[in-house]
Amino acid sequence: MSRDRFVIEQDLYDQDAFNGLYEQSEALKAYGRKEQGYRDLLEDIWASLYKVSPVLKEKVPSHLRFHKQVMEGVIQTTQYHTLRPKTRLDEVASAIATVSVARQLEDELGEEQLRKEMIKKQMHREITELQQAIDTIDQVLQHAANQGKPAPERLLDKKNRYKAAIDQLKQDLKSLGRAPSKQKVRIAVRRGLASAEQAIEEIEALGYGTGSGQMAKVNPEDRIKLAEKLIYNTKFREIARMAGRLKNIAMKKQKDKIKHGRDEIVDITTGNDLARVLPSELVYLKNPLTKRIFLRRFAERQLLQYEMQGQDTKAKGPIIVCIDCSGSMRGYREMWAKAVAFALMQIAVKQKRKFSTICFSSSSEIEKWVVNNPSEVTPDLIISIIETFFGGGTDFQTPLNEALSIMSDMPEADVIFITDGDCEVTDIWLNEFLKNKNNLRFKVYSIQVGFHSTTLEKFSDIVFLLQDDGEDVVLSEIFQI
Repeated sequence: MSRDRFVIEQDLYDQDAFNGLYEQSEALKAYGRKEQGYRDLLEDIWASLYKVSPVLKEKVPSHLRFHKQVMEGVIQTTQYHTLRPKTRLDEVASAIATVSVARQLEDELGEEQLRKEMIKKQMHREITELQQAIDTIDQVLQHAANQGKPAPERLLDKKNRYKAAIDQLKQDLKSLGRAPSKQKVRIAVRRGLASAEQAIEEIEALGYGTGSGQMAKVNPEDRIKLAEKLIYNTKFREIARMAGRLKNIAMKKQKDKIKHGRDEIVDITTGNDLARVLPSELVYLKNPLTKRIFLRRFAERQLLQYEMQGQDTKAKGPIIVCIDCSGSMRGYREMWAKAVAFALMQIAVKQKRKFSTICFSSSSEIEKWVVNNPSEVTPDLIISIIETFFGGGTDFQTPLNEALSIMSDMPEADVIFITDGDCEVTDIWLNEFLKNKNNLRFKVYSIQVGFHSTTLEKFSDIVFLLQDDGEDVVLSEIFQI
């Protein structure tokens, strides 16, 4: 029964919700299958994070002692209370944290120790069941004695066998050693919850959270899969951190661009902007008696005026980001370039524009991803872009040819070309590229993250030198496309 499986009070709704997640999540199933009974511990961890007011049972049977030790470690940490606002009533965020805690328990305690604890749990359950059977036999024997009947031999034999089995199980329990210390358990729990909090924030930065402003809704397994990458891969974490910061800059630049674009009247408000004051207010200036009223209301910013809002109505072509993945880009340069790409991806989603990322190195090393609508921006795509790195030489012509093929049916694209290198392009190729550039009316913004490249100037509308211009200047321009 469920009351003998869990140390956190749960109802049928909680169990159904977890069962649905469990079936969708390979990460949860991977831990749940390890040992009999481990899934119940996962469900306890999940319920403590998900439920509005989780209740830890005061008394639990002996086979749930380790579960309670873990859950006390969870609930009594500051990390748990910090994380709770992000996981409360969020099934997937709670599952992400559960997987993170399970991983840390395994890392800190070791698979062998966890296996022993699950074996102990089963042994304690068997002892309890055997003792219940003995109690039942004793009741039957007492009833027989009350009626003056002899005790049935077969029941006495069965009772003795059950007692012997209990004695053997208790000896086996001793041989499995003591349970892990509370300190060890709490260290694992703290690390797991802290990693989970960071992963949930980074998932939101990449556009896959549950709040407003997210790129697309994704299934639980994809969010958990992305979280696993963020928790245990330094490169993923760093790119997500950068992408979150750059996304905020990008959204602000887009907002400012609209704000200062071509205006339209959206409402009537009050203020003292003479260029926007209603004609009916200006009438007050014609009469000396009412002029004072006008001046007073001007000083108090109480004149009726039009509220204006900028528009950006021009249809836009695709955004294409070409990222140099040659050997010299390894490390911070590559991570920064991909963070820029993810920030631009969110601009494209917001503007309903086609988006493409092209990772390139030498002429034979190239990979591209084309996104036609927001539903195609999946965690698998993000993972694939982050994991793609060639480490070879540098060729400019191949990625720009790929960019041309993408925009062939969609003119007026914005191509962002990020590199730290330089290479020659042939005159024949350059002339053909510039002709296509004129016909398709697209622009090339190149960002040089290394030394100065004379080649970039031949096909770019503008070349930014990150080291000389500074990140603020470069991003201020790029994020207003």
